[in-house]
Amino acid sequence: MPSIQATLEIEGGPTFCSVTVDGVSPTVYDLMTAAYGTQEEKNRPPLFWNLRYYGTQLGNSVVMLNGTHATSGYSNQPYFYWALYVNGKYAEHGIDSQPIHSNDVVKFKLEQYNPTIHAGTMVEKCHTANTA
Repeated sequence: MPSIQATLEIEGGPTFCSVTVDGVSPTVYDLMTAAYGTQEEKNRPPLFWNLRYYGTQLGNSVVMLNGTHATSGYSNQPYFYWALYVNGKYAEHGIDSQPIHSNDVVKFKLEQYNPTIHAGTMVEKCHTANTA
């Protein structure tokens, strides 16, 4: 089975370097799962998360990483969400469908939702589903 090595970073949290991900077409979700599985064996800091499933069109969205929750969907404003970047660029897909390749750096950043900037994006669709 083919495998790749990639890095997972959590802004304000741990970085998981050289995580081995098995599979033919690995995704960010696969990287998260592989990083979770290596924390004890390599004496790494903990990694835990919660996801919300938005159906087959949008897939899973990260709503909590290592105890820090996104606030989209709550009555308090402003709304924050976990933004996904691959190699410094905003990801084009969600965690279940965003492909990763060898030596990629995947980073999650807690960012503020902006209705103007996020109009028509997956972030807006998830935010709308949360607040409906």
